[in-house]
Amino acid sequence: MVEAESEYVHQLYILVNCFLRPLRMAASSKKPPISHDDVSSVFLNSETIMFLHEIFHQGLKARIANWPTLILADLFDILLPMLNIYQEFVRNHQYSLQVLANCKQNRDFDKLLKQYEANPACEGRMLETFLTYPMFQIPRYIITLHELLAHTPHEHVERKSLEFAKSKLEELSRVMHDEVSETENIRKNLAIERMIVEGCDILLDTSQTFIRQGTLIQVPSVERGKLSKVRLGSLSLKKEGERQCFLFTKHFLICTRSSGGKLHLLKAGGVLSLIECTLIEETDMNDDDSKGTGQVFGHLDFKIVVEPPDAPPFTVVLLAPSRQEKAAWTSDISQCIDNIRCNGLMTIVFEENSKVTVPHMIKSDARLHRDDVDICFSKTLNSCKVPQIRYASVERLLERLTDLRFLSIDFLNTFLHTYRIFTTAAVVLEKLADIYKRPLSSIPVRCEFGSAANEMVRDKIKFSAMDKLRE
Repeated sequence: MVEAESEYVHQLYILVNCFLRPLRMAASSKKPPISHDDVSSVFLNSETIMFLHEIFHQGLKARIANWPTLILADLFDILLPMLNIYQEFVRNHQYSLQVLANCKQNRDFDKLLKQYEANPACEGRMLETFLTYPMFQIPRYIITLHELLAHTPHEHVERKSLEFAKSKLEELSRVMHDEVSETENIRKNLAIERMIVEGCDILLDTSQTFIRQGTLIQVPSVERGKLSKVRLGSLSLKKEGERQCFLFTKHFLICTRSSGGKLHLLKAGGVLSLIECTLIEETDMNDDDSKGTGQVFGHLDFKIVVEPPDAPPFTVVLLAPSRQEKAAWTSDISQCIDNIRCNGLMTIVFEENSKVTVPHMIKSDARLHRDDVDICFSKTLNSCKVPQIRYASVERLLERLTDLRFLSIDFLNTFLHTYRIFTTAAVVLEKLADIYKRPLSSIPVRCEFGSAANEMVRDKIKFSAMDKLRE
């Protein structure tokens, strides 16, 4: 523990003395390569954290000098009240990296930073590496305390204090994890909102989660029989129809990009509410116009039919640059639409409940919110008003994935993109097949969709998962 703390203090010393203080001096020069505000944003609380751990390290060394008598709990009592400094650092971390990336666009700053990073003390490590070290220190303390408690007798005078310190650090770790996730999403949305000249109020909704962005081509409306005049390779279509598109959990944004790089929302159809949309991935091949569209656009097109409650319906036709891109866009859009409609049905079923409260059926089912040996929950609720899962066994993850009460597009995507880290496709398919073969009555269903709707939803989960697993 002493060696690890000594190494960490040394890393903080390099961060402060090889980067922070020299950059402060540079910011005060006649031609500053970086402003004082940017220095403060990049290195928020770094110097204070270094001073705090220098004191903690000196205390550790003093206690080791009295070996074999070892009292550590009071040291953690000194550390715990100061942990809000860490909370601010972690909350700011993603932003600090963004500011640093922007500063690197300045050649003078980039050149100066490379000189600092060439210092032998840095051992070839970049500034970003040193800024990341404090992010992992709280989890390290939790592991250390866990190991200390494993060798501390239950009747030992230190045990209660060590257990208290461990519980406080674990609580802080959960809060920091939740805040980082939420803050990153908010900053992403605000970054996009600032790029749009007209602004976009829907991105100020903290429940709006970013899914994907990219360039698509919007096909102009054409008269029947004149599709042949529009060609995918035509320069006019690529230039005039190019759109920067953004998909969120509730909305789809379509923008044009000006020569200065700024974005402008389309005046008509720039903001599509997914609750009003229907996605058509493959057009009906019995229709003559659909046949022509497929031949002209190489089956790279897909349609979004919008039916606003207070305006006539309209259709947006978009072209993807490749079939892989089309599959990715249509899959995500389809899942967002399914998820928001399912949540709408859930809201109707539980309309007597406040939108900010958890339905009684969730509170009454301890498996949905209480930590156990095979699952741990976060305090943050997902779109289905269920606590997010921090970690869990494969069985519990699949149990949540196929629970018809809580269909979450975010959870489905996260699981399907990360399952290879902790299991295999064969195991997942076997579990899904087992769940699919069970009688419907054995699967938790507390909503009033009817058995036919439940069967349809279960099939949707199965086929969406299998499509992803094949990829």
